[in-house]
Amino acid sequence: SANWLLAARKLVALSPSPERDRGLVLALNANAGALVSLGDEPSLADAGRLLAEAGELLDGLGDEGELRAHICLNQGWLRHMRRQFDGSLPIVERAIQAAQYAHAERLERAARSLRSQFLAVAGRHEEAIAEARLALETTHDDAASTHQLNLAVALHLAGRNDEALDALRAGLAAAVVDEPVGPDVLRLLFVAAALLDETDSTQSLAVTEAAEVMLDALRQRLGDAVDRLGFDDADRHREVAATLVQRRLAANDILGALATADRHRAR
Repeated sequence: SANWLLAARKLVALSPSPERDRGLVLALNANAGALVSLGDEPSLADAGRLLAEAGELLDGLGDEGELRAHICLNQGWLRHMRRQFDGSLPIVERAIQAAQYAHAERLERAARSLRSQFLAVAGRHEEAIAEARLALETTHDDAASTHQLNLAVALHLAGRNDEALDALRAGLAAAVVDEPVGPDVLRLLFVAAALLDETDSTQSLAVTEAAEVMLDALRQRLGDAVDRLGFDDADRHREVAATLVQRRLAANDILGALATADRHRAR
């Protein structure tokens, strides 16, 4: 993605045109997505700068179609990962409007799913659930696992835990078919463990252990030591390690908790 971005910048410099600018927007978006997948704060900050540059290019082009929907959606996810909730709803709503204008239904569903998360954080739980269900109207969307995860979180915040666990099961069923070793499965496992912690500590511990295994598998996909350091330093990855230590302590597995703490501290 970095090479693609470099090539796109050179093409714009050699022969500026609206189409070359659109190509640069695509490259900026792809590189930002790669940085977001690492999840550590320096990578997220770099992704934010790339997405801001892409947005300014689209402002100059007057583009409020599919490209705008992509950029606003990624800006919204980035803000969600960085816990920047204030002022985020208008960005996601702009993504929905742009997707509707472009008849990009899959993008619209993704934006609605993300909007449900911001509504849930704002305490508007029933609105969040309704928006999450809208995102699930198409059963064959390859992002169904993400939409089910968002529905589960909204249901949990509304105190409907049994329904939330059903949504997580449906999300895992979809995610395992699409990509059995992937970040969607990791997120679903982590949320499932948190919900189970309130009712079944043994199952919660088992699911947290599965999340740690998934982290190890994902880590092996990264090419070099620098990327692996960034991956290990991401908030959600440190949360998996910390909660696994806590759940092993709660299960009286003192040596297991110590070994987990030492392993992740070494990383």
